[in-house]
Amino acid sequence: MADFDIVGPDKTILLRARTLPMTDFEDAVVAASAEAAGCDYVVSRNVPDFAGSPVPAVTPADFLKHLPAPVAEDEGE
Repeated sequence: MADFDIVGPDKTILLRARTLPMTDFEDAVVAASAEAAGCDYVVSRNVPDFAGSPVPAVTPADFLKHLPAPVAEDEGE
């Protein structure tokens, strides 16, 4: 699917996560992974935990607002 990607952490991402000004290492790994993958957003129900993230965090509801509206197919075809 073009809108989503899965990134596995490697040593570079883990080292980058250690440098981020975030209190939760697991969240920092998510942020560093998103940065490495060139993601536009981190989707999280806990946006405040990503205050130090290099990639902005948004709630799932806010993320859906950023997606393009689905194109309706013509019913007459």
